[in-house]
Amino acid sequence: MSLEEIDFAENSLSGSLPIHICNHPLEQIKGLNLSVNQLQGSIPSELYKCRDLEHLSLSNDQFNGRIPRTLGYLDKLKDLSIGGNNFTGGIQRKLEISPIWRY
Repeated sequence: MSLEEIDFAENSLSGSLPIHICNHPLEQIKGLNLSVNQLQGSIPSELYKCRDLEHLSLSNDQFNGRIPRTLGYLDKLKDLSIGGNNFTGGIQRKLEISPIWRY
């Protein structure tokens, strides 16, 4: 049996998202929900290593910086929720053509 989903929404978590979050054994998770916390800093571009990720929710935190274009490499991603943060810049080209924007 392996861990498929992590849901720590609304838990008053603070700090930054570790860049190695998708290292073994978490590279096979399908769902990651860290919404409505006080997480800050940039979203690690290394999230693309979670190749099986289908649902990613990082909304209503305090993330900033650019949205990493490596999120577009998550071919299985169906749902992406990142609103309510402080991102800068536009949407990267790789994300513009990603199928996640069709949902």
